[in-house]
Amino acid sequence: MADNTKALTMQNLNQHIIDCEYGVRGSFTIRAAEIEQEVKSKSHQFPFNHVIQLNIGDGFASGHQMPITYIRQFIAGCAHPALLNSFEFPSDVKERVERLLNICIGKTFGSYSESPGIKIIRHDIASYIQQRDGHPSDPNNIYLSNGAAGGIETVLKLLMNNSKKPSGIMIPVPQFPFYSAILTQFGAHQIEYFLDEDNGWALHIDELERALNESKARCIPRGIVIINPGNPT
Repeated sequence: MADNTKALTMQNLNQHIIDCEYGVRGSFTIRAAEIEQEVKSKSHQFPFNHVIQLNIGDGFASGHQMPITYIRQFIAGCAHPALLNSFEFPSDVKERVERLLNICIGKTFGSYSESPGIKIIRHDIASYIQQRDGHPSDPNNIYLSNGAAGGIETVLKLLMNNSKKPSGIMIPVPQFPFYSAILTQFGAHQIEYFLDEDNGWALHIDELERALNESKARCIPRGIVIINPGNPT
């Protein structure tokens, strides 16, 4: 008889994934979504008619932040070059879209790029960094990621080790919840250091040393996360 045992269940799922607690998608967020649906139904008993989610930095969701026109036009032009024939697109947008597409394989934004990212974009970023900081920047040392979360995940993977003790990463408290979630996913240890709320969420060296020294019995410290600015508000 064929084995009908399910290959993937909540019992054999990666326990690290189950243990993840992510404030952006936690119980409060789920309840907020439920309330939002109830409010939209207009048959609710709440003393308000609108839900504003403040747990994530989504300015557009409030309806008050307007998109940056240039960025929208540039992305639209890269995705659908026929739009460049429109008189609504400024000449500088058209020039930049054509400059980028000309170096893409097949002159299309959908083709594969080099693993670190499209070369011309990395060159532009290096030029910007050099102009901003007054220090040479090598485009070969620039790595483009799919958003901040993707870049953080890639770097943290490099810091994980195969020893008996888990890798430890120092993270500030309060912190963006993605860090604690991804470290749990990797089976890493969170080394929490506390910011000084009474002094503008300042970072003190003695607090870093305390957290580092206390963690060595439980993990192998491998890295530190510094969020700037550290003010969670």
